[in-house]
Amino acid sequence: MSTNNLVQQNHEVTLDDALALAKGHHQTGNLVLAERTYRDILRTVPQHFPTTQFLGALLFQCGYFEESQKYFSEALEAEPEDIRCVNNYAGVLLQFGAFEEAIEYLDRAIALAPEYTDAISNKAYALWQLKRFAEAEQTAQDLLKIEPDNINGLNSLGIALSKQFRFEEAIDAWKKALEVESENAMCLSNLGNALREMSRMPEAHEKCKKAYDIDPEDPTVLNNYANIIRDGGNVEEAIKVYRQATDIQPDYPEAHTNLAVALNDEGLYREAAVAARYAIAFKSGVSEAYSALSTAQSNLGELAQAHTAAQSAVKYSKDDDAYPYINLAEVLEALDQYDDAEAAIKEALHRQPESARAYIKLSEIRQYMGHFPEAHSAIDRALELSPQMPKGLVRKGTILFHQQKMDEALQFIDQALKLSPKWAGALTQKAEILASLGRFEEAEEVANTMIESTANSPAAYNILAGFKEYESEEDPIFKAMLKFEDRIDTFGVQVESAYYLSLAHVYHSLGEYDKGFEYLKKGNDARKKIISGERSLERQVAAVASIKETYTPEFFDGVKGYGLDTDEPIFIMGMPRSGTTLTEQIISSHPDVTPGGELTFITSVNASYPHEALEDLKAAGEEYIAQAQDFIGEDRAKYFTDKMPGNYMLIGYIKAILPNAKIIYCRRNPMDNCLSCYQQNFFMGHYWSYDLEDCAEFYMKHDKAMDHWREVLPGGFLEVQYEDTVTNLEEQARRMIDYLGLEWNDACLEPHKLKRAVMTASRAQVTKPVYTTSVEKWRKYEKGLQPLVRKLAPELALPEEKSKGKKAPKKSAKKSAKKKS
Repeated sequence: MSTNNLVQQNHEVTLDDALALAKGHHQTGNLVLAERTYRDILRTVPQHFPTTQFLGALLFQCGYFEESQKYFSEALEAEPEDIRCVNNYAGVLLQFGAFEEAIEYLDRAIALAPEYTDAISNKAYALWQLKRFAEAEQTAQDLLKIEPDNINGLNSLGIALSKQFRFEEAIDAWKKALEVESENAMCLSNLGNALREMSRMPEAHEKCKKAYDIDPEDPTVLNNYANIIRDGGNVEEAIKVYRQATDIQPDYPEAHTNLAVALNDEGLYREAAVAARYAIAFKSGVSEAYSALSTAQSNLGELAQAHTAAQSAVKYSKDDDAYPYINLAEVLEALDQYDDAEAAIKEALHRQPESARAYIKLSEIRQYMGHFPEAHSAIDRALELSPQMPKGLVRKGTILFHQQKMDEALQFIDQALKLSPKWAGALTQKAEILASLGRFEEAEEVANTMIESTANSPAAYNILAGFKEYESEEDPIFKAMLKFEDRIDTFGVQVESAYYLSLAHVYHSLGEYDKGFEYLKKGNDARKKIISGERSLERQVAAVASIKETYTPEFFDGVKGYGLDTDEPIFIMGMPRSGTTLTEQIISSHPDVTPGGELTFITSVNASYPHEALEDLKAAGEEYIAQAQDFIGEDRAKYFTDKMPGNYMLIGYIKAILPNAKIIYCRRNPMDNCLSCYQQNFFMGHYWSYDLEDCAEFYMKHDKAMDHWREVLPGGFLEVQYEDTVTNLEEQARRMIDYLGLEWNDACLEPHKLKRAVMTASRAQVTKPVYTTSVEKWRKYEKGLQPLVRKLAPELALPEEKSKGKKAPKKSAKKSAKKKS
């Protein structure tokens, strides 16, 4: 049989007829028969051109890129001057990410045919993939000179311009493309993405949603739509759409990266780490993927790994990319390195001066540093740039919450919830504010809304545990809460520890003390994961040594007459959970006293005005008073309280700059005090409270500091014992009011009736009449607390064998609890 003839279903046909038959099948979409016929031809006439070209095109169409490259290579070898052969071979190189090599072939095709638009379009694509955006822009412009309505050229031009942050020009390019082809899903999606970058969120959502409706199978369209959904606060829905994108295209690193970011937003940190690692595996050197991995690891308590990933993100970042530095700031913040975190954010803003996300993070860092005016300045700038971003509105509300401006805080939170009604971050903050105001029924309603809308998160149950009364283990809310236990470690350290501490609280309220302590220990063991480097226990040791060296009788003789002459502030201090909130509540019930809460200003003033310069002491006092008055507001009484417990370390400094200020120091049974710290999920710091032996060490260092102040400042402050206050309220209340030099007022006997926001862990207790059930509370956990007891009161420790089984007879701990005033 002649090589120009083929056997086709037992009939001999010519090669030309067979090729025509195959092309017919190909053109009508009958790809199986077309492929079979092309292969029949090549078995008879190996490397036949143009059959190699057509089979390569069919295989490329089906996604078999490696085999298509083989046939395109054979076609190019046969016809090296054929522009379609050159362009097709470049096209398959583009699929493999060999962009530089592809450009060489595309330039060759363009040299053969300068107005060959397919090659010019492919070159523009290759250039923006290589981040050579200015060249991509010029190439797209060259294409549009030849064919002004070329959709690919307009799309490539829009991408090149947007990557150079010339969004208005990019938007014009995509709008022109849509005039040519109004239903082009890719141009709609890219236009939506540009509008998103400009914070024009409603328009962005409209375009991306339309693109999604037109082509819900395009991974890029899905990815862009999910970004818009996530920005609107519907993170759970965004996660579903990202997963659709990665299901369709498993090797889509951008979608895996964005999925990791969304999972981080939802608190699903283990899943986020997996998604980020997929992104890195598919495309190494992706800065955003390392940032997402760093966020996940940081929240899982893997701080060293998180720091490494954040540094990798910075290493691979572009010069104009702010996000890696925002992420690095988050890790540094978790490490309590606030100055370094602020420096990282400033670098982010140097790279992108109009990054709303950078300003949001800067406001958070400044708030943690106690710099509230600067925090407001940063968040206000973020909201100027992106007024409809729910995260920015919640951040503004959070700052106001910590300034105790509750009505204003709620207004911003409610604005965020109008934009994103189901966002757990906004709902959580609203519940916290309502609980702080004592509006527990409303807070419970918000938590129940969270349970309905975010069934996969334990956050709402953690909130409820703080104030909801549980009568039995059959409570449906409690049973639903227990379902998270098997996978609680996937939500990150903060949620995991809060969950265990919440369970401990519930079991305590049910009288299941052994079970409660089991979860108490689990919660604190989880929190230990985030401890890295020198923490508060080590710093406390150094600080006690420093105050003994600095604040001597000679020091106080030398500073007499240099401080500010005012008695307006009333300082209330002591160990955390020592009764400072109750003491403030009693004193602030007096009409001449305004509650200030836990003010941070003494610490910041101390940093700005150290004690060495005598001429600065009055200025330091003036600065403190100015900051405190600005914080509390004009509608204040003659005196105000500052209830920052840790100020006991600064008693000497306070007496130097504010010699007439009144100081009340609160004490409590050391075992009860340390147990209460061990039970508490502190907002930040207090790392010593995660371990019973560290609790004991910290308490003893605190005692040494107070011993020093008693020695060098005899009569310089009033000591109040918590147990005395709750067992004889009137006697102790009168004692405090007399010390302050105020006339007696019976309102001080009903501190639970004082209407104010309570920001501390005692918020649920202060709304109730004074009670004594927390006295000797440690006895309920005596067996588990032995490491604490052996250090603080060894005479009360159980024998070793009894600490593992039957309890020893009870002894009084009160003798160990008190020191003379």
